[in-house]
Amino acid sequence: MERNPAPPNGEQLPRTPRILVVDDEPAVRQFLSIVLQRIGYTVEVASGGVEALELAGAKPFDVVLTDLVMPRIDGIQVTQRVKQISPETEVVIITGYPSSETVVAATRAGAVDYLPKSPDPAHLEALISKVMQIRDLRSKAGERDYYLRMAQMDGLTELFNRNAFHGFLEREGARALRSGRDLSLLVADFTSLSLIHQDYGTLYGDRVVRRVAHALRTACRAYDIVARIDAGRFAVLAPDTDNAGGLVLAHRLSSAVAADEAAGDRREIPLALAVGAAGFTADAREIPQLVEKAERACGAAASTREHVVAAADLDS
Repeated sequence: MERNPAPPNGEQLPRTPRILVVDDEPAVRQFLSIVLQRIGYTVEVASGGVEALELAGAKPFDVVLTDLVMPRIDGIQVTQRVKQISPETEVVIITGYPSSETVVAATRAGAVDYLPKSPDPAHLEALISKVMQIRDLRSKAGERDYYLRMAQMDGLTELFNRNAFHGFLEREGARALRSGRDLSLLVADFTSLSLIHQDYGTLYGDRVVRRVAHALRTACRAYDIVARIDAGRFAVLAPDTDNAGGLVLAHRLSSAVAADEAAGDRREIPLALAVGAAGFTADAREIPQLVEKAERACGAAASTREHVVAAADLDS
């Protein structure tokens, strides 16, 4: 007879949490193992740090309970290595003498809590329950962060997508107006893309677009916001950058793409990026006007040999 038959809807039942108990004293291992198994956890034991790390490297554990003082590899080292192997695993230190120095060292190593050497079974159950709740909360927070990033990301280039970029544009524009700090918007068209698609197909075109995106990201500063807003169109939001700085960045982007030999291994179609730059509050004081000026400058850049046009030059 199956112990855990599958539910009628075909979904898998939640697995039993797995706990690893690490202690060089057999009596402690046995006591903790018996109590935890009675509560309902799956338990494995290790007699020292070396064995514990071998087990942790071979299979996942939800929680590791490790003695602090052990030969060869102590509990602090076990904690550090386990967190390196599996950051989502929670570690609890077992110690008979929980000094403040011990607690601080264990916490810095990555432990979430500590347990006395001979705990009351009720205390042990409450602590493991709390640790599992912390683990679940961290897991859910990580999932939310992951799906938020996925919702903001362009799947082909791993740059921000159009919707995410417009959100950044609104927030940075409001901040620039409030603080009086500079902000530049750059709109860039990869003008070679249509010819590449026509002559070599979309799969090769996608490969080149990824390379162009990498060149743009590399040419920008770490805090510049880079997005793909259409098939061959990109945008860069450069905080604390005035008109002159935006124009310098525009030239850097255009040059980076033109010089990217890896992106254009079929050089009969030269890579060309037309870039238009506009400054917030200098060229425009509203977001729609800023976007319009940057896009108009980009259109003008596509027809010039330099491939870079500043909105200010169009209005002069």
